[in-house]
Amino acid sequence: MPRSILDLFVTVLILLLYFNAGARADSPSQEELRYLSSAMPLIQTRAWSDAEAKLNDGLKRFPHSAILTNALGIVYEREDRRDDAIHAFERALEWLPSFTAAQIHLASLYAATGKCDRAIGLFSAAVQNTSDAGALEAAGIGLGQCKDYADAVHVLEKLRTLNPASSAALFDLALAHYKNAEFQAALHDLESLPSGPGHERPDVLFLRGKILQALKRPGSAASLSGACQAQPEEDYCDDAAIELLREEHFLEAADLLQNSAGRMHASVTLLTTLGLAQFRLGRYHDAIATYSKALQIDPKLDAPREGLGFLLYMTGDLERARSVVEQGLDRPEADFYLPYLRALILYRTSRQLWHDALASLTRALQRNPKFAPSYFLRGKIQFEENNLDAALVDFQTAARLDPKYPLPYYKMAQIFLREGKRNAAEEAQRRFAALGNLREEEMLAKQTQDLLMPAER
Repeated sequence: MPRSILDLFVTVLILLLYFNAGARADSPSQEELRYLSSAMPLIQTRAWSDAEAKLNDGLKRFPHSAILTNALGIVYEREDRRDDAIHAFERALEWLPSFTAAQIHLASLYAATGKCDRAIGLFSAAVQNTSDAGALEAAGIGLGQCKDYADAVHVLEKLRTLNPASSAALFDLALAHYKNAEFQAALHDLESLPSGPGHERPDVLFLRGKILQALKRPGSAASLSGACQAQPEEDYCDDAAIELLREEHFLEAADLLQNSAGRMHASVTLLTTLGLAQFRLGRYHDAIATYSKALQIDPKLDAPREGLGFLLYMTGDLERARSVVEQGLDRPEADFYLPYLRALILYRTSRQLWHDALASLTRALQRNPKFAPSYFLRGKIQFEENNLDAALVDFQTAARLDPKYPLPYYKMAQIFLREGKRNAAEEAQRRFAALGNLREEEMLAKQTQDLLMPAER
């Protein structure tokens, strides 16, 4: 959610109006309310030390005052004393269990510290007893932070009913609907925003782009790009570039990321996506430089290492390619593609390294037994070592796992010809031709590009 769930001063001040003297047996006394009023200017002017001292003095006079303890919790919160703040709000609720302001504050802190099981219950209790817009907004945002999107939608719909003209409420509701996979409802919320410049706010453009992407409708890339151009942030620009890549607007993706990198600190995520855009454009040397820069920032990431290793392999720098890939293999959680890529490099480097290449392919297949190129490469090695039966099994497995993969059929045809099976060889040749007759290097590049394309987020 876009706004901090901790920024609740206005909510607290409004909620205090609910405690009319004499309205209920556990309401604060008039003396407590007057004392809190005397401390409020210190809170509003952010004089935290003075406010803390004032409230602690008040608690000596009113030892079980929920409203003073709640206010003290706010001060602790603003002083970044989270544990003290939690303790204060918990005490306030011990003395006044239905105190909505304390429920909201405590739930927000629970959510921020990952205690969502506690937070959700408090948020739910708070919204049952209030029609205050600030409290409902904070609860809706907090429930969203805890990924309880269905309840967040319910709370934010209540808020929209109370304040139908609120752009903030509509945006929060749209975001909750989107997170709850209710994409059409989310789009309707955004389209209901009051006309004006609010429609072109970067956060609105970004959310609209993500919704259109989820609905598989046109306009997603344009909306995401607009968000990036208006406010260059990593998420905005990276998601826009990825959508442009999916739509095969490679030059636009590269230009967008290069411009964004010039306007903000280039993160490893941004550089990795830029490297992929340059790779798709055939700018191999630019992509090598970009991926290298990304690895300098974070050597633990697989994607830039895989992109760099493959492009070094493609440009013939096999020694450096092997070094880059093997450095990543030291990590036990390394992606399956790194041992595959190592096998590819070893295979091209020297026949004497084929045994090591086969061992590396075994490692790759253990991590991903459904990656067709691993079987194809293993089949090639076995074919060249005249182990035709094993090679044929691998080529057939590769073709079964990826029905659009032409190269296994080319190799199968060669095996069938050697075995005198002319009809089978002609059928394999027809399948190869029907699938496009791509050269092996073109196929390798496409497979790697597809692998490096980030999954939809």
